[in-house]
Amino acid sequence: MSNTRSSSGKLSIFVTRRWPQAAEAALGEHFDVTLNDGDKPLSRDALIDGFASHDIAAPTVSDKIDAEIVAAGAAGKCRLISNYGVGVNHIDLAAAAAHDIPVTNTPGVLTDATADITMTLM
Repeated sequence: MSNTRSSSGKLSIFVTRRWPQAAEAALGEHFDVTLNDGDKPLSRDALIDGFASHDIAAPTVSDKIDAEIVAAGAAGKCRLISNYGVGVNHIDLAAAAAHDIPVTNTPGVLTDATADITMTLM
């Protein structure tokens, strides 16, 4: 299934946890955004529905994305899993690869914070 644009002409993105306000605003400029308003872990059913009904899924490390969730996304609209965090060990990478869904992350996001904490502790 190919990506489909909404009536606004934008791809849809499903964000599983709240991001900084500036990041959410930037997403809204480029995508039709569905946010987790409560910023609490979503139920498994909500993750399955969100992955299936959006072009892009943006989970965080607190979300366990297993083969069933990936398969639901692949059967629906999901064509990219864009992890908001460094690691991807909470995402079933084999399932994503089997469904030709790329998985991205933000590998350098904690580098400055780690350096700052290290210098503070010295």
